[in-house]
Amino acid sequence: MNGTGAFVNSAKVVTADLRAQNGVVHIIDAVLVPEGFTVPPATVVDVAAGESKLTTLVQLVGDAGLVGALNDSSASLTVFAPSNDAFAALPSATLTYLQGNTSALAEVLKYHVLGTEVLSSGIPTSLTQVTTLQGQNASVIMNGTGAFVNSAKVVTADLRAQNGVVHIIDAVLVPEGFTVPDAATPAPMTSAPVTLTPAPTAVSGAGAVLSASATMAFLVLFMVN
Repeated sequence: MNGTGAFVNSAKVVTADLRAQNGVVHIIDAVLVPEGFTVPPATVVDVAAGESKLTTLVQLVGDAGLVGALNDSSASLTVFAPSNDAFAALPSATLTYLQGNTSALAEVLKYHVLGTEVLSSGIPTSLTQVTTLQGQNASVIMNGTGAFVNSAKVVTADLRAQNGVVHIIDAVLVPEGFTVPDAATPAPMTSAPVTLTPAPTAVSGAGAVLSASATMAFLVLFMVN
């Protein structure tokens, strides 16, 4: 209270002492904001785009055509987001295959997403199966060493968005049955069958006999005494 009125933080009381049986109301002219309060990014894609550890994931999500689904403001999602180091740890042939095959890439990335929001505090302390957007189940658990999905550890938890939450993990999750096809090998060269004309069984006199097929000629020289 000062010479110009009553204040709470920087908000001024414009109407005071509205009494009730269980207390009193003072109308103020501004909303009070707690220290540290921030508005979460709109979507899980926005969260990932703001994290320097997730640039590879952001690029691959765009390549796979999943930005629209993850930007759905009506959704409630959990994204287990592999770090740049997690993608770098993949065999080079696997990463190259995913970068060149958008359908396979989309399946792998959807295996990292749940259709419900699960904060780290909601991860069970016993091994639990959860269904991913890819359709297969993944295993989650919180134990004495941290939170895990399959064998990947959550290294940064609870990055909130208005349509879900992102947990950064230290490995790429691979759906059951996923394999990288072997590189194509050239078919062995083949040739048309060749028919050979047998050489004569008897030769009279000295000289040479020429025998030929439709595809090849052979010169057979018979020497006589």
